[in-house]
Amino acid sequence: MLTMRINLLRRMPIKYKLFLYYAAIFLVLFSLSFSFHYFRVRSGIMDRIRQELGTSNQIIADMVKTAADLSIKNHLRGIAEKNLEIIEALYREYLDGRITEAEARDRAEKILLSQHIGDTGYIYCVDSNGGALVHPRKGVVGKTFLNHAFVRTQIQQKTGYLEYDWKNPEETEARPKALYMAYFEPWDWIISVTSYKSEFSKLIGIEDIRENISKLTFGKTGYAFIFDTTGKIIAHPELSDKAFHDLGSDGEKILQDMVSRKKDI
Repeated sequence: MLTMRINLLRRMPIKYKLFLYYAAIFLVLFSLSFSFHYFRVRSGIMDRIRQELGTSNQIIADMVKTAADLSIKNHLRGIAEKNLEIIEALYREYLDGRITEAEARDRAEKILLSQHIGDTGYIYCVDSNGGALVHPRKGVVGKTFLNHAFVRTQIQQKTGYLEYDWKNPEETEARPKALYMAYFEPWDWIISVTSYKSEFSKLIGIEDIRENISKLTFGKTGYAFIFDTTGKIIAHPELSDKAFHDLGSDGEKILQDMVSRKKDI
């Protein structure tokens, strides 16, 4: 059969041979060109998809962060302002002659130190010179902390919200802390309510986030969802309040992959 085809080609007129020759070259060039353009277009489409998903992901992350920061700020503000009201009431008792100023200060200090903020947070007071007046750690009281930038900011602002990184002596790494200040001028107390931001996860309005997340769609079947590093699914069209562990071994693999990468697509 092969011999017959070879003989047929040999007897074929030159114009047909040339036609087959150029046709073969054309097919090779066309295949190479098509492959080049296909992979080029495919790469462009994938880059665009990654870019759009990355942008959407950043929007979601910003939305969650804004909700969390606002919840934390309002929570700390409420505590700071309530304690300021308590101290003002004690000061009025002193002005009315019902207690001494020393008694008013002592009661105020005990009230401040009796409160826990988050899991490890507390209330402390510094003065306009950066000196610690009230603090749960006795060794801190009486010392000046102007070497810390956030204390210098406290002295300048005296009231309001700020964030800073902090590491307690028993810890190995600094973590973001949130703080709200209220100022009691008669005693020059900058009342400071503070704790690590990670300890306020329960304050976030999850239902509001879920509602906003549910409005985000991608194509015909795509959607956004949120989960934490333990595998609990925070927001999902169908699986909210469940966990990846409930989805079997495949769910566990997906969780480990996403947690290890966090920001990759």
